[in-house]
Amino acid sequence: MNNITISNKSIERKIYNNEPVVTFKDIDLVHERPEGTASRNFRTNKKHFIENVDFYYMNVDKCKNDEIRRFGIDSPRGGYLFTESGYLMLVKSFTDDLAWEVQRQLVNSYFRLKEEKHQQQLPPYELKKKTYKGEPVMVTRDIEFLSGNDKSTINFYIRENNLGRLLSGRELNEFKFENEDYHSVKVSMNILYKSDVVKMLDYFYRLDDNKSLVDEYFKNIAIENKKAGLTEGKRLIKLIALGELKSANIRLAISKEMKEEITYAISKEYVKLGFLDKPCYNLDINSREGWNLNIKLNDYYWKVKQS
Repeated sequence: MNNITISNKSIERKIYNNEPVVTFKDIDLVHERPEGTASRNFRTNKKHFIENVDFYYMNVDKCKNDEIRRFGIDSPRGGYLFTESGYLMLVKSFTDDLAWEVQRQLVNSYFRLKEEKHQQQLPPYELKKKTYKGEPVMVTRDIEFLSGNDKSTINFYIRENNLGRLLSGRELNEFKFENEDYHSVKVSMNILYKSDVVKMLDYFYRLDDNKSLVDEYFKNIAIENKKAGLTEGKRLIKLIALGELKSANIRLAISKEMKEEITYAISKEYVKLGFLDKPCYNLDINSREGWNLNIKLNDYYWKVKQS
């Protein structure tokens, strides 16, 4: 462990379960609060905290007395260690100017150390396009990559500001079907739309650095086609014609290879119109490309009817 200075107060960096943690004493010290303030906040709101996520309870059954003392806990009954998310929840009621500055310093220096360590162990992150019902979305890991903040900080901000959409059950299965890299997700996951991403990056002071990338990721297909000189009426006519060609190709009594070649040519036109990312040989509804195309087309036709 080594010391880190936060708002002219020196605290010893503590690592538990491979992540930085703080104690009640650390929080009261750097926030210049009377001893016992953080502890009182925790007791009042304990029902909202999740053990082993927001905090770890250190008692004599879990560790040796010397390990408890190593973390600056002098009670023989043990004490609490708080993760980044737990710390942010504890200091929600601290709203003075000093509190805001201390929170930023702790997040950007003390807790950021675990993010730096994590990044050293992983290969470079690749930002891949993801969609939900045909609409571009991002996930928490994308925001980690763009903002440099830890997952617990991002999830805390999402939860506190009611951002994005939490997918589970059938909705999660639909997302998995559209995005093959996420088949291992078991229970639930957050997806974020452009407005959510912009709000978060602006909060973390990283919007200016990533604005072009975000605009490209979430670019509006209709606007791009308008720039290219394709009117909405001509676009609609072309989509209808492509749909008829696709249906006719299914009915044709020709070889599988010829059907695939025709499908590939049709898919190239869908790519030009912004409804597919790349050409393919299979647009059956049971294929990932066919499913995504069908969702995007249905969404587009619905918007045309509403206009």
